[in-house]
Amino acid sequence: ENHEHKDGTEHSEDEDYLPDFKLFEKLNSTDQYYLAENYNWDDGVEILKWIIESKKCDKGTASLIFWTSEPDYYLEKSESEISDWSNKNFIGVDLKGNRLYIGAKYAADNQMANVAFLRCQIDQLDNYFAAEEVAECWITFPDPHLRTSKAKKRLTHPSFLRIYQKILVPDGLLHLKTDSPALYNFTKRVLQLVQAAVETDNFNVNAASDGEELAITTHYQNLDIAGKQTIFYLKFTLPQVFADTALDTLLQSELKVTEQLATAWKS
Repeated sequence: ENHEHKDGTEHSEDEDYLPDFKLFEKLNSTDQYYLAENYNWDDGVEILKWIIESKKCDKGTASLIFWTSEPDYYLEKSESEISDWSNKNFIGVDLKGNRLYIGAKYAADNQMANVAFLRCQIDQLDNYFAAEEVAECWITFPDPHLRTSKAKKRLTHPSFLRIYQKILVPDGLLHLKTDSPALYNFTKRVLQLVQAAVETDNFNVNAASDGEELAITTHYQNLDIAGKQTIFYLKFTLPQVFADTALDTLLQSELKVTEQLATAWKS
C-alpha cells in the first residue's frame, strides 16, 4: 500500500520515507504552518529543521514547533528525578528507521550514554539479547491487528510472550499501554491462559495514573487514534514454566468463535 506525503511524494508502508527538499521549497509560510501543525514527529525531524531554517518560517510556526516538542515536561522534573533515569539503560526497538531517528538524534545531541536503538523485527529479539539480560519491556501503542486472522501478529500473543520470557530476568516486568479496547481485552485473556501475574490493571490511565512513567504521553497517545480518550495499561510478570504451543491453537479457536458470534449478531 502506498501513502502520499504532504510534500507530494509517495512511499510504500514498509520502506523508509525520504522527504523531497525541492518540493518543500515551493511551500509558502501558510503551507509551512499547516505542515508543522499536522506533522507526525515519528517520521523524524528533518522536515521540521527545514521549516525552522527556512526564511519563510514565521514566529507563529517556530513557536508551534517549539511547544509541540513539549519542552515543559523537563521543567517539571527535579535534578534528582532526571538523574534517576541515568542509572538505567534504555533500548528502543522498531523496524522503521524514520521512527527511530527522532529519539536517536535527541539522545545523541544530549549525550545520553544510557540510550540506544535497535532496528529489528520483534520476533528476533532473542537474537540480540542474552537470556535474562532485560529487566523490563514496554509495549506502547502497538498495532492491535484487529482481524482474527492477524491475531498472531499482536505483540501480546503467546508466541511473542515466549520471546520476552527468554530475555527477561526472573519476574521481569512487562508493560502494555494501548488505546485499543480489543487489544486490551485480548491481552487480559492471554494473561489468564498463561497464568501470568497481573500487578496493575488500569482501564483508564487518563483518569487515574499511578507512577511517573504512566504520566509520560506519546505522540500516538495524544492523537487518540481510537477516538475513545481512554488509555488502557497492564503491568504483569510471566510464569517461569510457560505453556506450549497448544495454547495458541486454543486461543485462535476462541477468537474464531467470538468473531462468528459477532457476525451472527450483526446480521
